[in-house]
Amino acid sequence: SGINAEYGEKEDPATYASTISAHMARVTDPRDYLDPPSRRIYNQTLEEEIMNHITPDNFNMYISTLKLKTDQETVYGPELKEKEKWYNTPYENVQIADSDIKNWQSVGLDDDLTLPETNPYIPNDFNMKDYEASRNLSLLTLPKCLT
Repeated sequence: SGINAEYGEKEDPATYASTISAHMARVTDPRDYLDPPSRRIYNQTLEEEIMNHITPDNFNMYISTLKLKTDQETVYGPELKEKEKWYNTPYENVQIADSDIKNWQSVGLDDDLTLPETNPYIPNDFNMKDYEASRNLSLLTLPKCLT
């Protein structure tokens, strides 16, 4: 976020470049490279519109875990037989069974699954307030020593 960009810990340049390039690979709007994070405001209507288009038969699912093996199938998933070309990271493409897709299409809504209430104590405006006393030192109330 914007506050992290200004006050966050510094990281080594190679890690920073790698992180930025990974984010840039996912950006579809060039303004996202230049605009501040405040441009990215949650839009519930847009979110609902997007979610209405995602169905069990038109999405990709990525599962990642250290418990998968390259030499055998486990209870966590299939044997990883392929390797990607840059870092030789093992992976496997698996077709989702039609029976699973049919089960997912018939799943109803769960009323217990909700987003948390908005927390009024989490700030969203990090702009500095203009304070009259900051320009006129005679208006400042200095702290007193308690003995």
